[in-house]
Amino acid sequence: MLQLTLRRVSGLTACSSRPALTAALRAGHHAALARLLHAGPGTPARDVAAPATGDPPALRPSPAGPGRGGPGRGRGGRGRSPPPPGGRGGRGSAPREAAPAAEYDPFAVPARGGGRGGRGGRGGRGRSPAPGRGGPQAAREVTDERDPFFQPVLETDRDPEGHRSGYVAIVGRPNAGKSTLMNCLLAQKLSIVTAKAQTTRHKILGILSDERSQVVMLDTPGVINRANSRMEERMMLAVKEALGDADAVLAIVDAGDRPREALAMLEPGGEWEGPPLCLVLNKCDTLTVKEVEALVGSIRATSAAEKVIPISAKEAQGVDELREWMVSRMPEGPSLYNKDYVAMASERFFVSELIREKIFELYEQEVPYGCQVNVVEFKERRNAKDFIRAEVLVERKGHVGILLGHKGAAIKQLSASSRVDIEGFLGRPVYLELTVKHSKGWRDDSQLLSHYGY
Repeated sequence: MLQLTLRRVSGLTACSSRPALTAALRAGHHAALARLLHAGPGTPARDVAAPATGDPPALRPSPAGPGRGGPGRGRGGRGRSPPPPGGRGGRGSAPREAAPAAEYDPFAVPARGGGRGGRGGRGGRGRSPAPGRGGPQAAREVTDERDPFFQPVLETDRDPEGHRSGYVAIVGRPNAGKSTLMNCLLAQKLSIVTAKAQTTRHKILGILSDERSQVVMLDTPGVINRANSRMEERMMLAVKEALGDADAVLAIVDAGDRPREALAMLEPGGEWEGPPLCLVLNKCDTLTVKEVEALVGSIRATSAAEKVIPISAKEAQGVDELREWMVSRMPEGPSLYNKDYVAMASERFFVSELIREKIFELYEQEVPYGCQVNVVEFKERRNAKDFIRAEVLVERKGHVGILLGHKGAAIKQLSASSRVDIEGFLGRPVYLELTVKHSKGWRDDSQLLSHYGY
């Protein structure tokens, strides 16, 4: 697995991230904001982004928040004029006028509250906003990424004229190579990849940026004819949402595994009026040159797609032409995310995915498909390994013993192999603790599915 350098950013969410929304609001990019609002919700946790090079982006100071305070009910001094707000009032003075409330900013970092108000004139009942002690407190610029209020700012003023940006949905049948393709384009491993079908369960966002463009790729679960559980229904809904957000679509077909059947499922019928569509014939390294030419020629003669590109994502063949096509189909617009990021998702999410990948590799038959991995505790510790506690939920009670193995041998192997990949991904040592729990029917429990991010 390729090494992925991490940057910890607190307060972000997967896909539809608060910093991106904040930056879009402050920069006035309403079109970018509208697109970001289409993205699905994620779990607000410690988020991870993968910068290429450069220093942390500068931050905008947030306005100071209103404090608490107000006039009291004490008696004022004899024969003195009413004092300033918060001071002592004269006898019979009128109630102090409340200070105007500050405009509410839902994304502002709250400043320290003001001090207690002084003794006002009689009748000054109640509370009103008051400035901080000693006058309004200056906004604090947060440059330390470990600070809970650290927020990167989207800087679009560096985008050149004619800059292009948009979303590309990657769709296809299970095991067609969608995740492998996105990992290849990014030169980073973001989506887990196994030999088993339907490994991807969530819509995973990968950001491909250069100086003149930014392509946000949406890796989706494999398209199936019929959903057998509510979880699979949610997965197909994620595919539809990705297509609805897309400025272009890549339909991935395994060229060596009944490509005509896959085309019949993926290709739209009649006159296609959706976003630009490219048919990608993957795994062409398994065919001869004449077989690839014949397949491409026959598909071009009958397909509604504007482009047919043969590639091998595993061998990185033909991906340059595909990258150029994606960029050319993006509309002109500012960057949607910071250019030094390749992903916007939580560390917990990636850790759970890496554990689930090992479950697919180490266990057979239906066991991996009935498992859900949740990271329930994640602690960074000074002078010690990071502590990660994860639980593996299984739908069938009999699968608990299979996952544990004889005298716990299987779960020890799972923990050891998962820990190696997690440490390589995070770039630091971890202590991983795994437990197995039975959760009957979790794949059909709507409440649990929503809690797990489906």
